[in-house]
Amino acid sequence: MTGPLVVNTQDGTCWTRRGARRNGEDLYAPEGVCDCPPYVMATLAELAEHGIAGSTDVLPVPIGQPEQHGRRARIAELIGEVKPASDGLLEQLAESVRDRREHDHPTWEDLYCLNLVSFMGERMGTVLRRLLDAEARAERYRIAWGMARTRAVSTGGAADRYAARARDAQEVLQRMLFTVIAGQLALHEANRERQELRARVAELEAERHSTNEALTEAVEALAANRDRLAESADVQLPVPAAGVPVTAREIVRNVLLLHYAGTPNPALVVDTLLRNAWAEEQAAQAAAAEGGER
Repeated sequence: MTGPLVVNTQDGTCWTRRGARRNGEDLYAPEGVCDCPPYVMATLAELAEHGIAGSTDVLPVPIGQPEQHGRRARIAELIGEVKPASDGLLEQLAESVRDRREHDHPTWEDLYCLNLVSFMGERMGTVLRRLLDAEARAERYRIAWGMARTRAVSTGGAADRYAARARDAQEVLQRMLFTVIAGQLALHEANRERQELRARVAELEAERHSTNEALTEAVEALAANRDRLAESADVQLPVPAAGVPVTAREIVRNVLLLHYAGTPNPALVVDTLLRNAWAEEQAAQAAAAEGGER
């Protein structure tokens, strides 16, 4: 807090520093207000809009008010404990002033005027008391009006700040909503791709089963006609040694060699086909594994 301790505005209100906002801006409240909420306090800039008559860093000294308060105190002490004048008494005093002004004044001693002056003088204490009370009420009303005006200005500023915060919160919620929608779309697309990959894996598994069945039939046919096919074919099939198991890959290669026996260099053709088929199978298995992880 770097602002002055006391600020006097041109309407005669004395403002004292009570606190500060988060950004360090000082907050002021009228001197006579003991408990003032922060959201209705005024800043130095808001007080400047109403006109600053003076400021200080010492105890409050409202401009022009000490002399007025001292004069009122002296008058109250002089008139003593009297009640304020009633409306009926003020009307009587007004009539006395009128009668004194309008009656015919003699050239000799004017006893009528003297009686009227004496009557009004005896009752002037009550009139002064009513005047002091009226001035005190007017001062309280003026302070209350200043507080209400400051409260209205501060409330308007608070409403603007809350509206700005609400707009910021709405923008944040909109961004969050867009993020959620994008995530839902991405999830839907991932689920679709996963279903497609699962369908592809099912197709590959069905194809593998079909291939296994075809291989089984080919192996059976090869076992039944090995001797006849070996004698009639130009290709010499390798004969496994006794007790050495024959793998499925070797069986497939032998079948393909028999199928491509009439082509030039059948061994190269069969090996190329087997490498391509092996590469496709590895790619399908990798795609299936990636789909399962998703």
